[in-house]
Amino acid sequence: MPAKLCRCFSMDLGCCLSLLIGVLLLSPAVGVGAGRLVINEIMINEPGSETSLEWVELFNAGTDSLDLKDYIFIEAADTTRFAKRWLQSREFVVLARKPVSADGTASFEQQWGNGSNVWGDDSLENYLLLPAKMSLRNSNDSVTIVELPTGRAESVKWASSPPDGVSLERVNSGTDATAKNFKQCNAASHSTPGRVNSVVAKMRDWGFNEDDCEIFVPPNSETPIEIRLAIRNCGQSILERQAGTIVHDLDFDGEYSIADSVTEFEIEALLPDSELIAIISFAEKRGRHSYIIRLPDDDDNTNNEVRFECVIGAFAREMLISEIMNVSADSSGCEWIEAQNVVAYSISLKGWSLEIDGRATALDSLGEVEPKRESYCARTAFVFAQAIPVRVAG
Repeated sequence: MPAKLCRCFSMDLGCCLSLLIGVLLLSPAVGVGAGRLVINEIMINEPGSETSLEWVELFNAGTDSLDLKDYIFIEAADTTRFAKRWLQSREFVVLARKPVSADGTASFEQQWGNGSNVWGDDSLENYLLLPAKMSLRNSNDSVTIVELPTGRAESVKWASSPPDGVSLERVNSGTDATAKNFKQCNAASHSTPGRVNSVVAKMRDWGFNEDDCEIFVPPNSETPIEIRLAIRNCGQSILERQAGTIVHDLDFDGEYSIADSVTEFEIEALLPDSELIAIISFAEKRGRHSYIIRLPDDDDNTNNEVRFECVIGAFAREMLISEIMNVSADSSGCEWIEAQNVVAYSISLKGWSLEIDGRATALDSLGEVEPKRESYCARTAFVFAQAIPVRVAG
């Protein structure tokens, strides 16, 4: 017995093509200057049941050497001062609650060194390790460094900690210490003290902020389709003005082919850690359309593409029949049809019907279906919490 979902609609859009682009530049963050110390990595939630393995890694992100005596480290009510000691450009220093243990008990050296109870006797131990007073809380805490001659301070705050034994790493040492500039370490070792962070930003990296990328399909022929793109400079260098591409995927194969049409759009220059909004507007003929929008190639192409589908002159397929039970697997005698919401918004089933062998059953009583959720239509409605009986032949 063939079954289909039906919905009545009326829409008609004319056919024309134009291309308009609007760009809104958002303010970039203020960058960290040359020759300054930054907070680069934090072990908040130490491995296992240990309570003394917390540490904070600092990094000289500038081009000049610096003297650690010009800085203090603050955590809660504790302040740590340093003796005169030079840190060269691009060098690390780790501040540990318990750097080394003379009796072999848990310490930074035991956990992240070679376990000899001496720091600096192994190739793994090729960076500066210093003691510091700290007792980091797993939630709602912060650490701060202050440059004494200038009074410049940098703080890193966190609302919750990464999983057990996983550090919090800085993405870009050239931009401010905001929450979005820190991510959980993704290295197999779960932390990278004295080494380049696993999440460090690439030099050239365009990226879409997919949460803010949207397509607006017009209700009438006077208003064109509008695509809103949130484009971000995720890298460490300035990205010069370039062109992105819009692929009209005419054969719906998900790839660019000779059958497809391509239009370029301009992307304004972007400073590191800044974002722009590109608004692309065009009218299109009736029917189903698929668009692949791509940013220029860079050091990381994993976030350089977004895709949209829309239907002009008809409603998109919002509900699909996803499963049918036409012979009951148990003694209930219940045959049923599952329909799924396949879009990202709730759908009211008022005005929808299920047609089986020419007999239609209104689905109004099912109310709304949430995104990616199912509704059931069964001969015996009590089998499902959200179901209605349907009319079938025989």
